[in-house]
Amino acid sequence: MNDDPNRVLPSALCLQILDAYLTPTQRERLAVCHAMRDQILSAAKTRQEVLPVKLAWWQEEINRLAAGEARHPSSKAVARVVTIDAHRIGLIEEWLTAARRDALSIAIESATALRIDAFRRHGTPLMLAWDVASDDQATPLVVSHCALAMTLLDHDDALIHTDERTSDSDSDSDSDSDSDDMLAQHTRDLASVEPAAAPLPAWILTRLLYRAHKRVQQNKTIQPLRLTLTGWQAARKWRKRNPT
Repeated sequence: MNDDPNRVLPSALCLQILDAYLTPTQRERLAVCHAMRDQILSAAKTRQEVLPVKLAWWQEEINRLAAGEARHPSSKAVARVVTIDAHRIGLIEEWLTAARRDALSIAIESATALRIDAFRRHGTPLMLAWDVASDDQATPLVVSHCALAMTLLDHDDALIHTDERTSDSDSDSDSDSDSDDMLAQHTRDLASVEPAAAPLPAWILTRLLYRAHKRVQQNKTIQPLRLTLTGWQAARKWRKRNPT
């Protein structure tokens, strides 16, 4: 991947724009959850000789968090803003599962496995930020679609430029074609999601990612201003459907 400083991953840009639609409490929850998730995932990059110890320590830390005795600064921050119960601890443990899979270099070989992995990495922080209850049926569906959208766009190296997005259509490989097909199918799925019962930020993120998908499929530039406008339009549409 080219380390062009002007490039921003689609998931990161969409989350930056989504930030404007979050309440201060939701914004703080999302930030601390991302921080703890990143700390746990980084454990998979530890040297092999200390890797088991590092992963075991994080398992113990999650247990301590559940017991109200967190030690690590990131888990202490989570404890301050997230209501800790068995449901939410289960979401946090998904980060450790992802780290273990990364450490073992387990390949994702099916669409179902990709959806699960996407939710595990991108979806769980959103679930915690929006404080989704265990009996909520609408929001997890939206979060699952959003998480898969982020993963597809990022994994496909579909990067957003502040200038022009370039590609060489003659150099497409079979794997690129497969990825494009899956992206196209998910774009259709994403368009069909009607999260009327979900929180406003869920609706906004769904619209943002749908627009990002369409632009990537058309090999066009996605600029922050364009996505911001999409987010504003989605907010108006959501409020019309759900008057307070």
